[in-house]
Amino acid sequence: PTQVTLPSTQGVAAPYFANYVKDQLVHTLGPRRTFGGGLRVTTTLDVDLQRAAREAISSVLPTSSGPTAALVALDAQSGAVLAMVGGENYHQNQFNLATQGERQPGSAFKPFVLATALRENISPASTLTSSKQVTINAGGRLWTVNNYEGEALGPIDLTTAIAVSDNSVFSQLTALVGPQKVAQTARDLGITTPLQGYFAIGLGAEPATPLEMARAYASFADGGKRI
Repeated sequence: PTQVTLPSTQGVAAPYFANYVKDQLVHTLGPRRTFGGGLRVTTTLDVDLQRAAREAISSVLPTSSGPTAALVALDAQSGAVLAMVGGENYHQNQFNLATQGERQPGSAFKPFVLATALRENISPASTLTSSKQVTINAGGRLWTVNNYEGEALGPIDLTTAIAVSDNSVFSQLTALVGPQKVAQTARDLGITTPLQGYFAIGLGAEPATPLEMARAYASFADGGKRI
C-alpha cells in the first residue's frame, strides 16, 4: 500500500490516481473533512505495477505531441485499483483519461454481446455467417457493416467469431439479441456511462471510460460477479 498525502499531488508517484482518491474523499466525507487535515489515507496502488504501467505505455507510445494513452489495472476479486495512468503529464493537463475519458471502446465491447447471447440461452456453438459485408435491419433502417480487411470466413460458431473479432457476425448477433439488452448487460457488468442501445453498440460505438471497461472485464474474471 502507498501513503498519499492530500490535497497536494506534488511528488506523488501517481498524481492522476491521487486526485481520483481525493475526489472520492470529497464525495464521501465532504470538502471540510477532506481538506481540514488529520486524514491519513492508505490506497490500493501498487507502486511496482504503476511503474510497469508507465513503462508499458512509453514502450509503444513515446512522449510526443501525438495520441495519449490511459491504463487501469484492477484486482478482479476485490476491485482494488492497482495501477492507473490517466495521461501523459498531470501538471500540464489534469483531465484524467482513465476515469473521465469517455471514448468508443471498439471491439472490446463484443464480449458484452456474447454475454447477452448466453443470457438469452444462445450457445457459443451457434453458427452465423461471416461475410465481407452484411446489411442489418436496424429498427427500420438499413445498416451496412464491413469486416476488417474484407475478411469472409463463411459459417462460423460464436466461439470462433469472438476469437477473430468478426464484425459481420457480431452485428448480426446484436440484432438477434437486441441492442437494448446488450446495453443492459454492459450496465450490469459495470459500465456506468449512459448507453443508448444503438445497433452499433456491439461494435463499440457507444462511449465508456477505461476504468469502467476494466471493471466490466474484471466481472468476467470474477466468475460473472460485478465487483
